[in-house]
Amino acid sequence: MKRILCAVTMFTLATGASGAFAQEEPAWRWHGWCEYKWPPNQNPPPRLNLPDWVCQAAYEAKLHTKYSVYSEINPFFVTADLNGDRVLDAAVWIIERRTRKRGLAIFHGGNKVPIVLAAGTPWEERGDDFRSFDQWSVIPRGELFDSVHEEGRKVKLEVDALILIKSESAGVGVYWDGKKYKSYQLSD
Repeated sequence: MKRILCAVTMFTLATGASGAFAQEEPAWRWHGWCEYKWPPNQNPPPRLNLPDWVCQAAYEAKLHTKYSVYSEINPFFVTADLNGDRVLDAAVWIIERRTRKRGLAIFHGGNKVPIVLAAGTPWEERGDDFRSFDQWSVIPRGELFDSVHEEGRKVKLEVDALILIKSESAGVGVYWDGKKYKSYQLSD
């Protein structure tokens, strides 16, 4: 009897016939930015560290057809409350496949439509390529953007913001104004 029970159990596990063990993986696990495939004899790619909700939103928006995750900047993604709704958001460095232009994909938690800044798409007066930036950070809400480069315009941050930095050169703030992302020149 034990042999029969053991054989049935092994057969069930091997064929995936058991409902308890056969859970279907979501499509974004096998396609898109967060696919679980990579070349043999290589470490898992950094993109697998992205939160599941970001992977799903990127896949549903078909970002993988035009952009790749750019992981040469460390960290290559950050999380913060970028739009002030008290839900965690994520910003991810991306690179347009065709032109190799860099930018950011911003994912607002709870919203499936990402916002792309640069990466081949013009954004404000900042252009369509963030290639010159090699560092970044999150600036917490409540801070004040106050720069001589903005002709007396000051911005008190009502939300967390990003600062994009070109080493030993320039810094640009990126913040949500309630409707869209705006830029603020912090240094030259």
